[in-house]
Amino acid sequence: KGTTMVVTGAGSGIGHAITRRLLEAGYAASAWDVAEGKLAGANDPGLGFHEIDVRDKAAMDRVVADIQTPIAGLVNCAAIYKPVPFLELDEANWDAHLGINLKGTLFASQAVLPRMRAQKAGAIVMFSSGIARTGARHGTAYAATKGGVLGLARGMALDVAGDNIRVNVIS
Repeated sequence: KGTTMVVTGAGSGIGHAITRRLLEAGYAASAWDVAEGKLAGANDPGLGFHEIDVRDKAAMDRVVADIQTPIAGLVNCAAIYKPVPFLELDEANWDAHLGINLKGTLFASQAVLPRMRAQKAGAIVMFSSGIARTGARHGTAYAATKGGVLGLARGMALDVAGDNIRVNVIS
């Protein structure tokens, strides 16, 4: 009660399910996605939807500045998976995976961390995938970015542990 959880990729999939569960548990949810998706028409006073592309750090910084309650946590769910054979993997597909899956996780984390540091508390959850370790046929870009999320989380966890901020990864 009285705290906000930020969820990226909140309009569908895992992000949507987590947002719904957080609202049921009494958290305010700042839900970020490029489209409302399954949140369209939701009538919950604790829900604040923000149309944000996670590659736009300035937009995330603006939304965080407007959040009036302590930010208890961030759940980085925004991701894409567009399978393509390795030799057909072009720069646009590679850049989209890198931008959303890895850079978006970095930018969202950077947007909330100053508030969490000031509060001396917080939790950040990132989503990787078993594919980061095993690979997947036609999934090179996805596997590479989800492997990057593992390294990002490890480094960030060490950087913010002294501020009582936890960083975890779910694969």
